[in-house]
Parts: sequence; C-alpha cells; structure tokens
Amino acid sequence: MWHLGSICILFLFLLSAVASQAQPHSSEKVSQILVLNSYHRNLVWTENIVDGLQTKLATAGIKINVHIEYMDTKRHKPDMMFPLLEELYRSKYKETKFDMIITSDNNALNFLLPRRQQLFSDVPIVFCGINHFTPSYIEGVGNINGVAEADDLAGTIELALLMQPETRYVAVVCDQTPTGIAHENELRIIAGKFAGRVGFIELFDKTVDELTIDLKDLPDKSIILMLSFFRDRAGKSLTFSEMSTLITENSRFPVYTSWDFFLGLGVVGGVMTNGRSQGENAARLAIRILNGEAPEKIPVITESPNVPMLDYTVINRFGMSLAKIPVGAIIINQPESFYYKNKRTIWLTTALFLVLVFMIFVLFINTLKRQRVEKELKILNETLEQKVDDRTAKLEQSENKFRSMMESMSDPVYIGSDDFRVEYMNPAMIKRIGRDATGEFCYRALHDLDQPCSWCKTKKEDHGKYFESDIVSPKDSHSYHISHSPIVNEDSSVSNMVVFRDTTEIKKMENQLLQSQKMESIGNLAGGIAHDFNNIMTAIFAYSEAVLENLEKGSEAWNDVHEILKSGEQAANLTKQLLAFSRNQRIIPRVINVNRLLNDMGKMLKRLISEDIHLEISPGDQVGKIYADTGQLNQIIVNLVVNARDALKNRPEVT
Repeated sequence: MWHLGSICILFLFLLSAVASQAQPHSSEKVSQILVLNSYHRNLVWTENIVDGLQTKLATAGIKINVHIEYMDTKRHKPDMMFPLLEELYRSKYKETKFDMIITSDNNALNFLLPRRQQLFSDVPIVFCGINHFTPSYIEGVGNINGVAEADDLAGTIELALLMQPETRYVAVVCDQTPTGIAHENELRIIAGKFAGRVGFIELFDKTVDELTIDLKDLPDKSIILMLSFFRDRAGKSLTFSEMSTLITENSRFPVYTSWDFFLGLGVVGGVMTNGRSQGENAARLAIRILNGEAPEKIPVITESPNVPMLDYTVINRFGMSLAKIPVGAIIINQPESFYYKNKRTIWLTTALFLVLVFMIFVLFINTLKRQRVEKELKILNETLEQKVDDRTAKLEQSENKFRSMMESMSDPVYIGSDDFRVEYMNPAMIKRIGRDATGEFCYRALHDLDQPCSWCKTKKEDHGKYFESDIVSPKDSHSYHISHSPIVNEDSSVSNMVVFRDTTEIKKMENQLLQSQKMESIGNLAGGIAHDFNNIMTAIFAYSEAVLENLEKGSEAWNDVHEILKSGEQAANLTKQLLAFSRNQRIIPRVINVNRLLNDMGKMLKRLISEDIHLEISPGDQVGKIYADTGQLNQIIVNLVVNARDALKNRPEVT
C-alpha cells in the first residue's frame, strides 16, 4: 500500500500537468456573474443552491468570476432590507460590469426586476427557486430565463396518507412571510382534492408559544404538514433546525414536508424539492446564455425533479410499515447489509489487490526513483510548512503591532462596519464614552443619537474612500476633526476606521485670534482718524492763539476765543484717547484737582446743553486730588453731561 501511495502521488502530478495545459489562455475574457440569494448564509437550502451553481459553473470551460451576495430577507422583512441593499449594491458594484445575474428564490427576483435598469442595466437574468411561477411573472421583461421551484404539497399529503391510511386530520404549520403566504395560497387550492378524506387544521401566523400549545392539543389520528415557520407573529426568526425541533418535539404525531433540507431533522419525509438541482439547472442556463444563446430562445424550466424521500429512523419510531414505501423512494438512515454497506470498499479492495500483483515488479524497479521523489516531496513539504509558519508569524506580528499602535494613540479611534456597528475601540475612545461599545451602533454609543450622523449621510458618495470632517459631538459638545479611512475585509465588505482629534481648544484660540484681529483693525482705524483730527486741531490752536494776541485780555471777545482754545484742548485730549486705544499714544497720568477741573470746564459744559436746561456745578469741600490722565477725565465728564442732557425730557435741571 505504501508503494501504491507513491504511484498515486505521481499520478496526481501528471493530472495537474495535464489540467494546467487544458486551462484557457490568460488573455481570454473573464465573465463576471453576480449571484443574489434571497436568504442568509449557512441556510441549508441556499447553500445547496450555491453549491450546485458553483459545481456546474466550474465545468463551463470559460473563465468565470462569481460574486455572491446574501440578502437575508428570511430573517428580516424585505420592505426594510430592499432600500438598504439597493444603496449598498449601487455603491459596491458601480465600477463592475456584470455579464450575468443569477437570483435564488422569489425575494431576490422581486428586488431585482424593478431596479434592474438603475443598478445593472440590460444584464441577462437567470432565476431559480421561484415558487408558484407563471409566465405572467416575467411578462414584458426581456433578457431573462430560469428555473421554477414546483413543490408538490399534494404529492406529500398523498405519501403521508399512503404511509398512514388511518389519518383523519392534517395540521398545517405556516407563517406569514412572503414564502409562507404563497404556500398557504397553494394549500387552499389543493385542499379540495382531499375533501371527504381528511380535514385540515390551520396553524397559521402563530407565535412560538401559541404553536407549542396547539401542537400538543391536536386530536388523535392527525399528521402535521410543515410548510414554513421561519418567523413567528412576534417577529422571532427560526433556523431550519430550530423550526424542525420546535414542531417535532412538541407533537406526538409524524411531521411531513416538501423540502429536502428538513430531512434528517426529525421529519418523516415527503415528495421533496432539491436545492442543489435548482442551482445546477440555473448554472446550465447561464452557461448557454454566456456562450451566445438568446434567453428568449430557451424555454423556462418549470418541472421540478421532486422524488419521495423518507427517514428510516422516524418511520421506525412511529411503527410504520416499510412495505408501504413507494418504489423509487430515497430512504436515509436505513440499516444496510455488510455487502451493500461495504460494496464500494470490497470492489475497491479487489481491484487494488489485482493492481498490486501487477505493480509489484514495476515498484521494485522504481524503488530508487520513489525514494528520490519522496525526498524531494519531503523537502518541498518542509519548505511550504516553513513559509506558512513565517507567514503566520508575520501576520501575528502585524496584528500585534496594529493593536499596540491603536492602544498607544492618545486620540480616540474606532472601527465601524458599513451598517454602523462598532467593531473595535481603542482605550482612548473607551475612556471618552466610558465603556467598550463593541457591537453597538456607533452613532448611539459615540454621540447619543438615535439615527446615523448627518456627516456620515452626506458622505455616502465617498463610501470606501478616505475623507475628513469637522464636527461637534452632541455627546460632549466638543469639536473634533475626524478622519475616515476605509478598510477592505477578506469578505470584500468595507469597514471604516475613524480617528477623533479634539479641536475644542484650537477652535477657542482661533475665535480669540479673530476677535483680536478685529480689535486691532478698529484700533488702526481709530489711530488714523486721530492723526487726521490732530492735524485739524493744530490749525485751530494756531489761529486761536494768534487772535488772542490781538485782543485785550479779559474782554468778551478774548474770553470767547479763550473758550474756543479750551474746547480745542478738550478735542486734543479726545484724540489722545483715540491714539491710546490704537496703541499709538502713551497715557500720561498726573495729579488733578477735581473741583478746579470742573470750574474750568463749566462754560464749555453749558454750551453743550440746551438753553432750557440749567447746569449747576457744586464743588465738594472734602473732595481730594486724584491721579489720572486729564484728557480721559475731561472726556468722562463731557460724556456724563451729554448723556444726562439726552435723558432729560420735562426736568429742566441736572446736578
């Protein structure tokens, strides 16, 4: 056997060489195929379809690149998922030109038909798994073909009555998902065929608790027909296994169904559809269309290859007669004879024995070659293992380096999925919000919002691209400069790494600087005005002094001109204040007698007010001297008198 192993290895090498020669030339066009599955990943029915598709497409003889999407409309309502998926596919595949789109089950085709032109204009469509198909389903739609899923509920009921002729009641379990509603309508159509033979008990649109109670209360001589119970009335989703377990474990009667993915989960069986055959038939149609055949010239496949399938273990548990099983039925878990169970091994052993007798002489001659090949294979294996170990170590080192870098950053950082879920938070971000919010919605955890942030909504066109934003977080009212960096995951989904830089203090300093610049501009303007005003006052001083020299001191004219000169000094003091404000004039404080200053300003102050207002100046005996700038003090007094004048209406005096 050891020698045979060496020969087998060499044979595999030869096959690999032949296969490599048979591969199409690299310059050939690669056909892009998008597969839209109505339901979620790991659902047995869907995975059987995908497996059938991929297996058959691999034999097409042309280069094909398959993109697989799972729409998850079994666990979530299509009305909620369709708008989100439309936006996702528009963004994700805007740069991809597809040659074919394959849909599985009704929801995917219902999503695609009204959005085909907007998302994938004129791309050929091949559908499969379509329940209750009629030609009107695709009437008026061009470039389309596919495979209908024709389940056989009537055949399943007939099989159940054949196995259990004493049956009087058929309890039907069904939910209100789109698939469930379609099954319910089909059942109502065929129910009339069994009138007078059995009665139907409808267990429709129940919660899990209600269904559990109803199953336990079924009357004697009943069977159960399981159609669909993937989501109960309360919105709770169930897997195939959970659905089967719920029904089979809470009923004392056998359970029948029309879908092969329930076989082996506690059901007796039924006349069953097969997901793998759906996928294989869809792949055959796709290959024909990719090779140039027009979809309209190929007839839609409407016949499902449904066959009776039964579980021996369940049949035996309920004491059913094996003699009633129809000819051609597939039976799983059936005990087999030694020869039947080991038939392949017996024939293989016999064949190997004959081959070994023939090959002994050949193996003897080729011992040296075998040893050399073994040595080379061992070296190759060790080299590959070393490369794998090195690659693994580098990946671990890179991951540790990335984590250390994230944890050492003082800026808050988080990574979010494209559905706004937090995938990672560094310690700085955890410290900012007070907890590790991994798995929560980012807009709720980081900003206390009930819906995605407005700055994210406005950046939909930048999905998968780097961009930056300036925001004010509602959570702490801090200003942040945030950078968004896309991270492409292994499954082609795009996550988003967001770095928060707190700019609150920077914003405050910018506002202070702006205010300072404004004040500086006002000061420069005031300084310019003061300089120009000083030039005018210089001429007033010069002419006033010249006039005083020609007048008799103490005369009325001399006194008037002297008042002009004093007013000019007041104006000069005002320009000093403007220059001081503009930082172009130094303030000169001195000791001032306030009583004397008020007496000197009396005549000027009286001219500032109306003649109908009486101004009285009353010097105080206890008023001391102050240390201040004369011009600024004069201006303060003038401002007070003018403000008092403006405030007076019917009061003729002010003190």
